[in-house]
Amino acid sequence: MKPKDLRDFFSQEMGEAFVPDRYIDIFQGRTPKNVLAKHYTPQGIRMLREIYDKANLKVLS
Repeated sequence: MKPKDLRDFFSQEMGEAFVPDRYIDIFQGRTPKNVLAKHYTPQGIRMLREIYDKANLKVLS
């Protein structure tokens, strides 16, 4: 398994949980590209934690 596979899986799962793309980009370390995302997306750790928790992703071992 390569890092790209993990990024793809994470993006797909977050998308299926209806997490907006701009937050998926933040979680994956990409900077927002459009003006709306760049200037009007809350990026505080509490907000991001709430979004991540609502996605309810589970790591399988």
